[in-house]
Amino acid sequence: MSNKSPRDASLQTTKQMLDELDALMERMLSLPVNDPGDAAPFPEEVVKTPALSAKLTLLEAPPLPVSPPHLDLARDLAPERLEHPPLNPPHMLLHKQSETPPAPHPEPLTNDVMPPSLAPLLTEIPEPESPSTQPVFQTLLWLNQAFDGTTHVLGGAGGWLRGQVGRMLLGFSGVALLMVAIGWFLKDYLGWN
Repeated sequence: MSNKSPRDASLQTTKQMLDELDALMERMLSLPVNDPGDAAPFPEEVVKTPALSAKLTLLEAPPLPVSPPHLDLARDLAPERLEHPPLNPPHMLLHKQSETPPAPHPEPLTNDVMPPSLAPLLTEIPEPESPSTQPVFQTLLWLNQAFDGTTHVLGGAGGWLRGQVGRMLLGFSGVALLMVAIGWFLKDYLGWN
């Protein structure tokens, strides 16, 4: 067994590759450098290539092979090939329309919305005795409209605050702050340490 590990072998190959790269760099640097001004000018003459054109050559078709007489008999006995049906056949055939009787005319429409038998059964909906717009609800409505108006200034964040999740977060944080305020008041009032 050899004492060299696979890592030593990979280091040797890496070192060998680096040595080869150094030798290549030395050869490249030893080449003479040509300045663009030292190069010979291009010749003034321009060599024109002849124009190419396509040439069409017509060939005669090969003659049809002559088939033996016994193959003609097989072709004669083969069933006739039918034409393919059209890709998009007509959906309504004109000659069958004249055979079917015309459709019956529908009954004429009336201006009555519902049958007259149900009209006496309907009664008017009674008005509520107290108006639904009490001052408490009116105040909540005004506060909600003021909140919506001020959050429009915030753009996307305001839209999120006006949404269901934003309002729920504001509500929970308000309740939590009220609980903290009540606890603080009780601590000061009762003198707890």
